[in-house]
Amino acid sequence: MEYPADFDTSTFPAGRQVALSRFLGVAVMSVFFMILVACGLLMWANRSSKIHPFLISVNQVTGQWEIVGHSHIRGHEIKAAQSLQESVIYKFIQNWFYISSDDSVNQAIWGECSDRKVTCGRDNTSSTEVKECALYCIATDDLYDQFVKNTLPNYQQRFLRGEVWSADMLTLQLKPLTAITPAGNTWQFRVTVVSNQNSKMDIFGIIDISNNKQIFAPSLGYHVSGFYAYKVNK
Repeated sequence: MEYPADFDTSTFPAGRQVALSRFLGVAVMSVFFMILVACGLLMWANRSSKIHPFLISVNQVTGQWEIVGHSHIRGHEIKAAQSLQESVIYKFIQNWFYISSDDSVNQAIWGECSDRKVTCGRDNTSSTEVKECALYCIATDDLYDQFVKNTLPNYQQRFLRGEVWSADMLTLQLKPLTAITPAGNTWQFRVTVVSNQNSKMDIFGIIDISNNKQIFAPSLGYHVSGFYAYKVNK
């Protein structure tokens, strides 16, 4: 016989009350035990958890977001070499894929200066607030000569036809192909060029960045030493 369930008899009238009290006692102790377990888990979780504050950095060149100062990303920082190289790439692409409706602006960007150190080292701008010799100041002589020989005649013809170009820098995507070092790096890029006649063009290319502080002192030595670009959309 099970006590007290089987003792619900007339000779033991308190049997039901005893059974109910036993049930309630077991239930209360079970709940109390679960509370103790939950408190223990909360204390363990509180001691195990850590606060990991972090900052979101928006790259002014590419517009990409990066997490900096997070304890889970040890040693993650934006190196000065990376920032300087990206800045040179930004300026180069912006000026290479640019044809203005104002010829004075084009001449300022495409022109060659007699003294690289003097002209490129000062904030010498035209009346349209465009940096003079913009391409010449951040490209090697060989690359600039290639631009003048192979690209500039095409741009001049487009200008005469009333065509206007500009690179949508919000679409610029950069990817280093090798480890970023103070000596330079090879970068892969993709950008959309907007034309008033040909709509949009997706451009894919490779840029070689080198460092020569003696010649390119205004940009802390960083300059474009190689450039290859292709139109990828039809």
